[in-house]
Amino acid sequence: MTVVGAECGMKASRGETPELCVVHTAHAAEILLKARIAQEHPLLIFSKLPKSDSSKDPLTLMNLLESGRTLTYEELPDQLWATTGIKIERLNQYREFGRLRNQIIHLSMINQPSPTSIGNRKNQFLSHHL
Repeated sequence: MTVVGAECGMKASRGETPELCVVHTAHAAEILLKARIAQEHPLLIFSKLPKSDSSKDPLTLMNLLESGRTLTYEELPDQLWATTGIKIERLNQYREFGRLRNQIIHLSMINQPSPTSIGNRKNQFLSHHL
């Protein structure tokens, strides 16, 4: 994650569009939070587990991949706190960063067209969470 953050910071400082840096940084944060939660128990990162049918077969990785759903970026802070006692200090900033990521991924747009403002928001997130 630090390599991604450093590379993104360099691109933003050169005035290059940092949208993918935001996406990659949010994804890295999501993976790190899920990894910490999974240390408590791997199934705690799932919001939906496969249904147990009449089969007596145990739950498999394939079942989880096909029918399970992991927690969303938005759900992770509450699960992190509930499972580990760790609270994200700047929760509003974390959520704002997630909304920015969603705008870029799902809408292919952002509310603030300035690459500098995106870079500043990303840098604020990184400086407080890494």
